[in-house]
This record gives sequence, structure tokens and C-alpha cells, in this order.
Amino acid sequence: MVRVLAAASLVTAFVYLLTPLTAAGQEGYPRGFFTNTRYLLPGLLLAATLLPIARPLRMPEGRARKVLIFLTVIFAITVLTSPRWYPGFIFGTIFLTLAIIWAPVGLSWLHEHKKVPLSVIVTSAAAILLVAVVWGRGEEVGYAQKHYTRSTLFLHEGGPQQAFDFTRNLKDQRIALAGSGEIYFGQYGFYGVDRSNYVEYIGKEGDKGSLRLFTTCEGFINKINEGNFDYIVTSENTQDSPDSDYFYSVNNWIKDNPGVKEVVAEPNIAPQPDYVYEVTGELDPAACPSE
Repeated sequence: MVRVLAAASLVTAFVYLLTPLTAAGQEGYPRGFFTNTRYLLPGLLLAATLLPIARPLRMPEGRARKVLIFLTVIFAITVLTSPRWYPGFIFGTIFLTLAIIWAPVGLSWLHEHKKVPLSVIVTSAAAILLVAVVWGRGEEVGYAQKHYTRSTLFLHEGGPQQAFDFTRNLKDQRIALAGSGEIYFGQYGFYGVDRSNYVEYIGKEGDKGSLRLFTTCEGFINKINEGNFDYIVTSENTQDSPDSDYFYSVNNWIKDNPGVKEVVAEPNIAPQPDYVYEVTGELDPAACPSE
């Protein structure tokens, strides 16, 4: 079984190398490499789990102690060099560490050395499982009711924070997104707390399922009208590729249109300003600014 799991880990790592999005981005700009390492994570976690139980690393007993010390040092370095955790995560982390790692090890040791009766071990294991189920259910319900109440946890230092807070409590609304990565990479946050909003990034359908930016204000406005949207969320501008010299000023295309009303403005937010408009009527393509 261990060999089968090890083979699965190797296959997962090999498949990751062939995944098109492992270094997503324009030619010479693999900006997606960091976030897309998540596709490698299942294989890494499986390998990390198998590592301590590999026979060459745990036999004889003296070698097992050295491996444990080495892995403990690696774990400590990883924790100390990781970004700062939010205080609210600490208690859950401690509980998971005790329940998943130390409790099984401790109970196994007690059973092996006959320090306590088997009934005590079974009762302790059942109690840990019960606490995990109750606590886990509470976290599940809490997330469903309170997710995105603090947009900074989702967006960290920048991004459309006020736009997220505004759309969070909207229900059954049609929301159009336009602009840069700060908008479309956080698309899930615009679905609202009950996920009842319809959210669509505005683009022009191309060959082989591609979605490209509109290059003209008129085409962009017509697409908005076709979608019968209630709100539009946009950044200041966007561009076709990181090395493009031309920016499409999507916000300028709609900000003075008589069919919209500005309800949120974040002019000083990083990486660039963003805005939310309420659609009050059909947008007029004739109101597009001259290029």
C-alpha cells in the first residue's frame, strides 16, 4: 500500500509538469506560477505524509530519532519563516495539531506501554472525535453566515475592498465585472453572502473558447445592455497583456454615461482605483468619450 501511495505521489508531480497553467501568463511573464503550485499540493502532501514512515528512514531506532529531529527542525523553520497568521487562526491550528498529530501518537504510545487501560484510550479518542465534529460544524455554519464580513482577510492589503463590502449583501442581482486582475481574480466575492448574485466578466468571445477584451467603448456598452445588469464593478483600466503599451480605460467608458450612477468609489486603493455603478437604465453608446 505504501508503494502504491508513493507511486501516486510521483504521478501527481509528473502530471503537474504537463499542466498548461503551471506557469500561466503571457510569454516571458509566468505570473501564475506561485498561485498554480496548488495543483502540485496533493502530491506534495502525500509525499510529506509518507516520508516519516519510509522504512529506510525509521530503521534502526536510532535513525528514526534523527529523522524526527530533522523533520521537527524543518517544521519549525517553515513556521517561523511563513507570513504572519491572523490571531483568530491560532486556536484552531493548535487544536488540529493536537488532534491529528500528538493525540494519535500519545494514545498509541500509552497503549503500547500499557500505561492506561484500553477503555481510557477509546474514550479519549471518542472525545477528540466528538469535539472535532462539533467544532467543525460550528465553523461550517459560521463561514456560511459570516464569510467576507472582513474583506481584508480575502484581499489582504489592496483590492476592491469597499466594492466587496457593498456587493456582499446584495441578493439576486446581475453584476458585470470589467477591468484588471484585481476584479476578476476576486470574482467569487461578488456573488454575495448567499451566493445568489449572477456575476459575469465582460468580454468578447473568440476562437476556441477564448474571452478577449473589448477594444471599443461602443462594443463594451452594447454588451452591458445585452446582459441586463443591475451593477457594474470596474477598475480604472485594463490591458491585453503585461507588455502592452495601450490601456483600455473601461471606467472612462461608463462613468459619465446617463444609464449608470456611481455608488462606490475607491480612488486611492492599490493596485489601481475601482468603482461600482448602479445601472439605472439602458446605457447610451453615443455617450462614449472620443478616443
